[in-house]
Amino acid sequence: MQTIIQIDSALVWTGATADIDDHDGIPYGWVAVPAAPTLVEGEYAVVVGNGHVEVRSGQRPTPHVEKVTRRQFLQGLTRLGLRAPVTAWRATLDPADPAEQDLIDWYDASLHFERANPHLIAMAGAFGLTTAQVDAAFAMMSGL
Repeated sequence: MQTIIQIDSALVWTGATADIDDHDGIPYGWVAVPAAPTLVEGEYAVVVGNGHVEVRSGQRPTPHVEKVTRRQFLQGLTRLGLRAPVTAWRATLDPADPAEQDLIDWYDASLHFERANPHLIAMAGAFGLTTAQVDAAFAMMSGL
């Protein structure tokens, strides 16, 4: 038997642990470790390589999320209190302006919203959001 722990995209242990047969493959998003870490309040565990885990304290790293679905994005905007302002912003866009029509198409027709998309970066800038705030929003949205 071997112990595996589930990690997020920042390589931080999610708290999920399982024991699997030595001959079973390790599922995606899981890492084999000698033993599950023991944590106290305010600590988190991060995989630093080859099954080695460090226990750290302080601010947990935010998982890097590349993209979210349209549903996750819209529900995330609602939870952040941004759904109405973004909807109002979208309503001000002029379809006669080709650049603004691109924004309209992106917002109205996207099935996924990608973190690095120039339209998303422009929209975030229009609302005064920092890179860290957008990263945190995508991490939150990915769990919806």
